[in-house]
Amino acid sequence: MKKTILFLSMLIFGTVVMSAQTLHTTLGDLSDDAVVVEVGEYGVTALELKVYMSGYQSVKEWNSENILNVLNSMVLDLLFTNACLDEQITVKQSEVLYYTEYYFNKIGIDLNNEQQVQAYFDTTDPYADMEDFLNKSTFFLLKMKYFAKKNLLSATKVSHVFFSTQKKTAAEKKMVQNRVSQAFYDIEMGDVTFTDMFRLYSEDENSKNSLGDIGTCSLKSKNDFIPKKRTEDILSAGLFVPVIVENAKGYSIVLNTTSQFPSGNELDLVIRGLFDKYPPKYHISF
Repeated sequence: MKKTILFLSMLIFGTVVMSAQTLHTTLGDLSDDAVVVEVGEYGVTALELKVYMSGYQSVKEWNSENILNVLNSMVLDLLFTNACLDEQITVKQSEVLYYTEYYFNKIGIDLNNEQQVQAYFDTTDPYADMEDFLNKSTFFLLKMKYFAKKNLLSATKVSHVFFSTQKKTAAEKKMVQNRVSQAFYDIEMGDVTFTDMFRLYSEDENSKNSLGDIGTCSLKSKNDFIPKKRTEDILSAGLFVPVIVENAKGYSIVLNTTSQFPSGNELDLVIRGLFDKYPPKYHISF
């Protein structure tokens, strides 16, 4: 049985009733470089659609409905991509790599085991291979960073790299600050793997062997490592973006690892607004 992982785009696209300019052209009639849909500054070619479709191996028949569903998923990705372009929101390579390492660690697959990784892709929608996974994950992270910047994320699960300043002199605390700055730079640049950063840097023995997990960050919950005045900074950062916070015990480099999606009504309003701002122009009919 195929295991299906549904991204946000597939989960919420059905909340929007789409109308679009269409031309009476089918996918089979188009050359690979022909544009099938335009969304704001971006367009999707027939080849890009076919590549995106290749990840849906559980689909046995590519009829009009199934093709349109996948194309609509790409349209939703591009609605958010346009919005992120306007808001100057970007995703760094390190954030994608940390997300990938975290994702595969959580499902118990060794990224260094090529056979194991490919077996996962062979049995899991919507991924064809690692390149496809990284591309689709980038769109996912852009969406989540957009929601974060718009203050639409009410809670996140967080990990941290901790540096203690307890019982240290002023000179020793200065040395700790220097270590924090260097570790932050290494993490931000992706110079250390996600699975190694806690073991290499963190002084929190309770979390360093569990990917730095320190629970939840939200305005309604208490986290000993995140002062209330810094909670909004964490929530608005996006996934796998390091943020330095000073707490009663020392310093933490905090990263959001997972997050709750906005409510259905909030999502609906966001998507409708993006659809109105960047109305798709279809050059294919079904």
